[in-house]
Amino acid sequence: MGKVQCPFCGDAGDVHEIVYGMPGPDFDFEKYEVGGCIVFDEQPDFRCRVCDWVGFRKPLKRRTK
Repeated sequence: MGKVQCPFCGDAGDVHEIVYGMPGPDFDFEKYEVGGCIVFDEQPDFRCRVCDWVGFRKPLKRRTK
């Protein structure tokens, strides 16, 4: 998956996929966000580390560079 641009602040590179469930010892905290241990329907799947926006994959734009 390439870099994704945040629809709120426009930053590209600090939007990370949210992973739900208990992270194991080999979890990559630099690549993913921890979403918590309780999983519900319709939870956001991306978070921007710059502005703390959380949302869904569908509205995100891919950067060409």
